[in-house]
Amino acid sequence: MDVFWAAPPVSRTLAAAALITSLLVYGALLSASRVIFYLPWILKFPPELWRLCTPFLITGPKLGILLDPYFLYTYGSSLETESPRFSQPGDFFTYVLLVCCVILFTSVAITGGYIFTPALVLALAYTYAQENPNRKVTYFVVSFKVKWLPYVMLLLTFILQSPEAALQQANGLVAAHLLRASSKSGLAEIAEDLKQEGMVQHLRKGNPHRSKGVLVGRLRLLDLVLAYGAGPRDEG
Repeated sequence: MDVFWAAPPVSRTLAAAALITSLLVYGALLSASRVIFYLPWILKFPPELWRLCTPFLITGPKLGILLDPYFLYTYGSSLETESPRFSQPGDFFTYVLLVCCVILFTSVAITGGYIFTPALVLALAYTYAQENPNRKVTYFVVSFKVKWLPYVMLLLTFILQSPEAALQQANGLVAAHLLRASSKSGLAEIAEDLKQEGMVQHLRKGNPHRSKGVLVGRLRLLDLVLAYGAGPRDEG
């Protein structure tokens, strides 16, 4: 039990909740019709609002009952504890919440679906791959660079399940990519604003040669922060 409480809080809670919910559903102790996503039952009165959350806690059947919580914890805990993008308390929880919101939106608007855990797993795998593009990973018996991981997962879903299942899972990739792109764009705008503000302040001061040197140093520091915050670059 001490090991559980020592684990990263968001990842351990998410993985444990997915495991418990799935065991209840596939063990016939909890009816799947009570927890899947179904918009008419959410919009009725009284609304069944828990259906906005529980579809992210139902794994695939059979091996999926163990593998999906494992992947949720593995990729989630790595991001929660190691990624510079989630260095502040609440950052990773906010990321998961936003990813789930985008998955819900794209599922309702485009692909449909009743269970969203595979999409959430893919979102975490995609973000993990972007943070560690050249790290090696072994997926079942094949080793490759982790940047290919989300696409391998999609391909396996396409082959082993169905094109429809792969399309629904791809919502997670779309969600994670959109959030990553928006965060990089926002950071770039902030850095540019700081650069311009710094330029104005230094030009207003005396000793222009010293000010220019200080300004150049600070602008270089901002460039490093921008590159670091945007995540590691893919070096092939």
